[in-house]
Amino acid sequence: MTIQTTIWSPSVCGCKIYYTWDDTVPEASRTHTAQDNRTVKCSFHANLPDANGAYMAVLDECVKYAETKQMIIDNSPSTVYDLTPENKKILKSGIEIVGFYTGTYPNRVLNLSYSGTTLTTNQRNSVQNKLNTTYGAGKVILT
Repeated sequence: MTIQTTIWSPSVCGCKIYYTWDDTVPEASRTHTAQDNRTVKCSFHANLPDANGAYMAVLDECVKYAETKQMIIDNSPSTVYDLTPENKKILKSGIEIVGFYTGTYPNRVLNLSYSGTTLTTNQRNSVQNKLNTTYGAGKVILT
């Protein structure tokens, strides 16, 4: 058994999470244990009781951010994306989806917008309606 320590500074907030894991355990079965004595929670996650709570909340936010960006691409007009040989939609060169979270956990709101293109009001509303159906109104905002 070899215990490794990773320092994670996620892109969604200012937390600095130290967690340990056993590198002899296959990745799919591995557990990560955040260290209370070293983890620094940002102001958005300060109300969580311990480092493991912060780790899980931030991990969920990072996954939601990535999944939401792909959902937006998948539901965007064809002027925004190209298709890969595997038929996956990816943003055209020069177009990005940028975002950030606002609020304090558990009431964080993901705010996303396009860079490099502008949708019509109808196109944006169509994508926003998909986001509302998936996450609930006001949880993800597309501007």
